Amino acid sequence: MFKNKHPEIPKGIQWIKTISYLGIFSAIFMLGFLGILQATPLSGFFADLFNPILTSIFAVISIVAWIFVIVGIKKRTIFFWKFTLIWLIVYLVYALISNIRLIFSSNITNLFGQVIWLGIVIIFLWYIYKRKDYYSMNKLPTEFPVDKTEKIFKIILITLIVLLFAISMFLPKGIELYNLSKYVRVLGEDRFNPEVAISICEEQEGTFRDFCLIQTLSINAKKYEFTPEYCEKMAYENYYDRCQLMFYNCEKIGNEQTKKVCDQLKQLASQ
Repeated sequence: MFKNKHPEIPKGIQWIKTISYLGIFSAIFMLGFLGILQATPLSGFFADLFNPILTSIFAVISIVAWIFVIVGIKKRTIFFWKFTLIWLIVYLVYALISNIRLIFSSNITNLFGQVIWLGIVIIFLWYIYKRKDYYSMNKLPTEFPVDKTEKIFKIILITLIVLLFAISMFLPKGIELYNLSKYVRVLGEDRFNPEVAISICEEQEGTFRDFCLIQTLSINAKKYEFTPEYCEKMAYENYYDRCQLMFYNCEKIGNEQTKKVCDQLKQLASQ
């Protein structure tokens, strides 16, 4: 039997390689996006979402690091195994720090989305740690079977990606539709009578209470006179800010991102 000069790459390693290319293209796109963004009036708004300088530096580091990961998959040495592990740990820490506000957000979509994304990075880290054998020696194709490590990695990764896609695409709209249907069911025709609707809304619990109050404001704003003091009824910050945004009462908004949107809308409305 002749040795194969190009041993078969395990499926998980192939996926890591694909992710590395995506990481390079994403970092290049981010650098281009940030360059264009600096020339627009929206640069100040996005500065509250992320630090442009820090993001640019990390994008450059990412390009170099992902290239090293790809080279390591080809060269197969312990040095590149250690480098890939360290890089994934650094990426995990950066993702955790840069998205800490979203993780502790009251927005359930942000919470689930960020936790699942961190889970994807962790499963990559676990897989590379377990696949040290790929980097340590040249092996024949038959020596890289679809073993337990490959099966676990494949099942967990696919599950997390499907969950991330489902949450991103359907959860926000699903929650909105559920709250809206509940609002119509609970209030009925009384939703068009603010005095009655507000009293019913105030009897509700949790975030639905604020949703109910915001919805009552939205559908009756043109018929009845509301004042910014109405927003003081809101218990949750995101609904409170949404309410103040409807009145262009920007100085009362706590979230800096929403406040900047409010200032821009207010300027447009005054023109």
